[in-house]
Amino acid sequence: MVALRVACLAHGESNAYNAFLKERFKLPFESGRHGEVWELLVASGTSLINRDEDSAVEDINAAAAKAFLAEDIAAAASQTQAGPAAALGDGEYLTYLPFF
Repeated sequence: MVALRVACLAHGESNAYNAFLKERFKLPFESGRHGEVWELLVASGTSLINRDEDSAVEDINAAAAKAFLAEDIAAAASQTQAGPAAALGDGEYLTYLPFF
């Protein structure tokens, strides 16, 4: 996702990246069977592209980009404090990636 973000910034596709992250990535991956994928993204801090990074982005400022992951970061922190999280590699594999 980091590489996709960098490439979208370089090629003027910041709005497409933001739409993809919000609509096609967060919703299917933030919970359920493939929730670990979203957890990895949250842990990396990879968020939306904001207008400070690309002037073509009109609807997302730095605070909104930060807030996009803030709830998930807070939830992950409280889960870590409550007890050890399930280990990655629990036998489930990513078999379907609904990107397209």
